[in-house]
Amino acid sequence: MTKRIIKGICLILAFCMIMMTFGCSASENDNDENGEEALSVDIEQLGNALITDIEFADELDAVEDRVAAGLYGYTEETGVEKALVYLSSGATAEEIALFEAKDKESAAKIEELVKARVEGQIVSFRDYVPDEVPKLENCVLKVKDRYVALCVSNHNEKAEEIIAGYFK
Repeated sequence: MTKRIIKGICLILAFCMIMMTFGCSASENDNDENGEEALSVDIEQLGNALITDIEFADELDAVEDRVAAGLYGYTEETGVEKALVYLSSGATAEEIALFEAKDKESAAKIEELVKARVEGQIVSFRDYVPDEVPKLENCVLKVKDRYVALCVSNHNEKAEEIIAGYFK
C-alpha cells in the first residue's frame, strides 16, 4: 500500500513538473493581448537598411537621443523606449525616424508627434527650399504595433518595401 502511495505521489509530482514546464514556456512567448505573436523589430537594422538601400540626395547622420527628443517633442511620459533619427545636413528635407514605443497607445502618441514634425518641416521648407516640400507631403509614415517609421526621400516605393519587410 505504501508503494502505491509513493507511486501516486511521484506521478502527481511528475505531472506538476510537466505542467509547470508548459506554463513557463508559454509565458516566455512574446504575445500581444489577442494572443497573437507580437511584432519585434530591430530599429537599428531597419535604419541601416533604409540608409544603405535608398539613394538619398544628401548624407544622413544619426543624431543623439536628446536632439531627437527635441525635434520630435517627446518626453519620458510619451512612452518612447528607443528612438533612432537620421537627419540630412539641412539642404534637403530627407530624414529617417524610427521609434519603438512601450505599447500601442504610446505608438499612436508618437505617430501624432511625427505628423506634427512633418507639418512643421513643410512650413519651414516652403520658404527655404520649396522643391523639398513634395518629399515631405508624400513621405512614408508607417505604424505597426509598438513601432513607428518615417522616411522622407524621393524613393517612397523602396522605403515602403523595406519597412514592410520589417513590419511583417
